[in-house]
Amino acid sequence: MYDFHQTIANKFDSCIRNLTTFVKGLSAFRDIYSEDQISLLKYGCFDVIFLRSIKEAQRKHMIEDTPKTLLPPLLEEVFDMTPGPFNKYVGKG
Repeated sequence: MYDFHQTIANKFDSCIRNLTTFVKGLSAFRDIYSEDQISLLKYGCFDVIFLRSIKEAQRKHMIEDTPKTLLPPLLEEVFDMTPGPFNKYVGKG
């Protein structure tokens, strides 16, 4: 059970670090007071990670439920073209 908790902790740590690096690059984020930046990261980080995980779960479900034709590779390609810095969470970055 310890390995499971350690794995989850490591994944969250990586996601939080990537998210922090991403938002620091946003000009709107840099323009607000540092206390507000900390609050946004502190209280919004898990929400962003959760929302991102929903998108990835839907992606997997959609691809798995598509008949085995040319559509799954096409769907993969469309999802891969989706802009965003979070592709690294699913091994795309």
